[in-house]
Amino acid sequence: MTETTVSQGMLQVAAVKQLAEARVKGAMDKAMATPKPEIFEPGGWGDIWAIGPIQPMLPGGPLQPSKIIKVGEPFYICTIMWLNPWLILPGGPSVCDLVTNLGCKWECQYCTGNVCSWTLGPSQLNYKCETDLVPGQCWYVCCEGWVAQPGWDGCYETNICCRITGCSPKAAPPLAGFVTTVYDIDADLFSPRPKWPGYYDAPIRFMIYP
Repeated sequence: MTETTVSQGMLQVAAVKQLAEARVKGAMDKAMATPKPEIFEPGGWGDIWAIGPIQPMLPGGPLQPSKIIKVGEPFYICTIMWLNPWLILPGGPSVCDLVTNLGCKWECQYCTGNVCSWTLGPSQLNYKCETDLVPGQCWYVCCEGWVAQPGWDGCYETNICCRITGCSPKAAPPLAGFVTTVYDIDADLFSPRPKWPGYYDAPIRFMIYP
């Protein structure tokens, strides 16, 4: 494993993203080696998940889920979008091939609020992630990281709303959805609406304390 750089008590976001991407790729490879007939049912164009908040157990990792964060500690949220490479549409292309060859962008809006005061959370926790889709690439990872600041103490809820936009032609069908949270990644994740322990439809909830 490549040594992870530590800066000001925080792993570089790029390093966290690399760790997340490696886990997604491993799960994707395993899933492709074990075809699942149910993913060819109507629908199931793809899905969106998030891992987080996650924190390093030690400088350089490994990372683990953490819902309770102390001021001064780093934490990260990674969002994953997966486009179905196994669902073949009328005419021949898979969902992944069709969508990634339309010049689209993947956009995620992170909306974080303080559930104690029912007010908007810190501006740093409300942000937008955007990336271009690459032809033939079926999954994408967006990671962001912070160090909890004084004054951030409270209980928070983060909803992540994602959509595919900017396609050409503009008549291309839009895709959008809410993120569903998972604690771990394995090959079973890559099928429409999987049901397994640790999977649930919910926003990301966490607490920061002084």
